[in-house]
Amino acid sequence: MKFIHLTMLFFLITSPALYAQDLSSVYTPLTNCKLIESSAEGTGSSVEECPGQEDYRLFIEGGDTRTWLVLKKGKQSKVSLWDEVMHNAPGLFAEVSGKVAEWRYRGKVPIALIFRISGTEEIFTDDHSLPMYKEKSILLVIRLQNNQICLIGKTTSNVEARKMADSQKT
Repeated sequence: MKFIHLTMLFFLITSPALYAQDLSSVYTPLTNCKLIESSAEGTGSSVEECPGQEDYRLFIEGGDTRTWLVLKKGKQSKVSLWDEVMHNAPGLFAEVSGKVAEWRYRGKVPIALIFRISGTEEIFTDDHSLPMYKEKSILLVIRLQNNQICLIGKTTSNVEARKMADSQKT
């Protein structure tokens, strides 16, 4: 009986460590993506396709000096992350500002996407001053699970972003 308890205790202690060993990252560039659509009206809207992973295709869409990511998995319809980028930007004129996207894997399965966005913050030193502008950035963590794509968190730390991505949070 004591052997069974010790075996179960060993299993419980080592399982999280074994589970975590399966985690890895793959990086894909968000620069020099292939332009696949551009507006002729001068609004600046465009669609670029960047390298994806596994069955995921990755696009950067933009317009009016703003950019956001769009994901497509297999034959499913595209999922725009416009809301996630615009509502979480740390300032005005939100854009995908990182040079790479980080895909988090558990074994051979992509479980999350991490990417950097930025925005311009207006800072007034007093009521009569002209604004100063400061660019701020954050990382968004997107869960890729069971054909669902959703925002699970934001942070300024790469380490924290990976912890969120690796968690079971949905």
